[in-house]
Amino acid sequence: MYHTSPKRDGGWLQGLVYLLFIADTAHTVFTIIYVYESLIKHFGDVDYLSTADWVFSTDPALTGMIGGLVQAFFAWRVKVLTKRPWVALIILFCAAISFFMGIATAIATVIVPKFIEFQKFKVVVIIWLVSSSFADIAITGSLVFYLLYTNSLMSGLNARAFWQQTRGGDEDPASRKSAVIKLSTLNGNSNDYDRHIFVHVESDHANSEGMKIGRSRTPENEVEPRKRTEDDAV
Repeated sequence: MYHTSPKRDGGWLQGLVYLLFIADTAHTVFTIIYVYESLIKHFGDVDYLSTADWVFSTDPALTGMIGGLVQAFFAWRVKVLTKRPWVALIILFCAAISFFMGIATAIATVIVPKFIEFQKFKVVVIIWLVSSSFADIAITGSLVFYLLYTNSLMSGLNARAFWQQTRGGDEDPASRKSAVIKLSTLNGNSNDYDRHIFVHVESDHANSEGMKIGRSRTPENEVEPRKRTEDDAV
């Protein structure tokens, strides 16, 4: 479907998609071969089932390579969306560790083929799994935070647009005056001043690249309390 559909992706992104497709297909094929060899061809062969062969070694190698490449892609996406290169570098660093530790685990299974002796290279596996998990958490956390932030931002902009529309006019949001709601109740023992609630309307400005927010507020539009007169008392 990806091959036949119109593509707007860059050449490197298309190459990454095809590379991941080939690697994942190869991983599936090697898994089927190992399961067939172990459960059908060598059924009941204890010596064979207790030893890892080269087909088994392709599993950690391809898993680490595929996971590292996907995490590196999401590191680039995080940089583009959030404009925070340091977050992308952390994710990319963890992705690189995951990539190479998967290959190192595959090499270790060739050197130490007995399953019962796999604990000899457990440090490599622990580093691999921890780095991969941290990269996944960093990707998820940064993207969720960004999406929640932009969603709340757009909700606020839509609410202000609706408020402007209900006022009936094409007034520029940056030039809105502060709305004043007067209370009808007077303070009997005050200094004869009306009470007011001042609602300061702030305009949000966002650019198309970084979604940076700037708030404008016009203090000169604030309405001062009005001295109560005898006409108001009547």
